Amino acid sequence: MLRCYPWPLPLSVRDSWMTCVSRSYVNSTSGAKIIFESGDKVIFDTGMGKVEVPYKVDGQDLKLISSEGTQILTILNDGSIQSPTGMNFVKQ
Repeated sequence: MLRCYPWPLPLSVRDSWMTCVSRSYVNSTSGAKIIFESGDKVIFDTGMGKVEVPYKVDGQDLKLISSEGTQILTILNDGSIQSPTGMNFVKQ
């Protein structure tokens, strides 16, 4: 059974916070999106192209894993996601 959890998450469910189908986050400035699907894949949509990569949650770190390397984003206490460049993505 798939479940979505409210924010902020208790640590006991932090590792399974993305068990919700089709949870989307958007950056209001650029329109870029992070779209989580069931399983371990995420779609990163920049508006100029999309890439699908595996992801892993490790505490507050959201790790996007690709052949070019791992990009680490931060899950903030309010549930938003922040990229290493400071772009904030909020639940859509």
